[in-house]
Amino acid sequence: MHKTSSSPTSPSHQSDTDPTLRKQQMIMQMADIVLAEGLNNLSLRALAARMDTSDRMLLYYFKTKDLLVRTVLDEVNNRLTTILAAQSTGPRVTATQFLSRVMPMVSDPAIAPFMQIWTDVIAHGARGVKPYDDIARTVVRSWTTWINSRLVSNPEESPENDAARATFLLACVEGIMLLAQVNPEGLQPGKTDIAHIVGTLFGEPGQ
Repeated sequence: MHKTSSSPTSPSHQSDTDPTLRKQQMIMQMADIVLAEGLNNLSLRALAARMDTSDRMLLYYFKTKDLLVRTVLDEVNNRLTTILAAQSTGPRVTATQFLSRVMPMVSDPAIAPFMQIWTDVIAHGARGVKPYDDIARTVVRSWTTWINSRLVSNPEESPENDAARATFLLACVEGIMLLAQVNPEGLQPGKTDIAHIVGTLFGEPGQ
């Protein structure tokens, strides 16, 4: 009797692992690839080649490219959230103190890849590239909420102005990240000065 072989694109051919576990393993692997090599490798063909699988297999698990992108970036965001949670202890800080602490993250090997990914996501979103446009809006809201949670509130300002301050600080960080891509050393000596300049703009004591 003829024995039917497994299809080369079936999950059983790829792994005997439970499909749910296999999918999670793939998500972790893709997140590792993107963090190591950048957003340009977040495509079906590039990921399939790096993972020694096929784009058809990726679509079997993730249905669409957009859903794959969202799922991988969710994993990246979850990892960054865990890191930031460890950085979010202690009392709230001023804008000057916040930037002075965040700026070194630009070159911290443990954090810089995440910041680079989100800078690229926001750039793609600003050009209207899907699904990065939706993802970028979510990222910006998440970042500004986190920044606002770390800043000392000004009793003389409205909550709207506090939110605007967080948005301004995010723009500073993203601007530094963008410029650091083309001139990594150029901004190094001035990072602390930038923090103090921002503190002066907000009228913080001692600036």
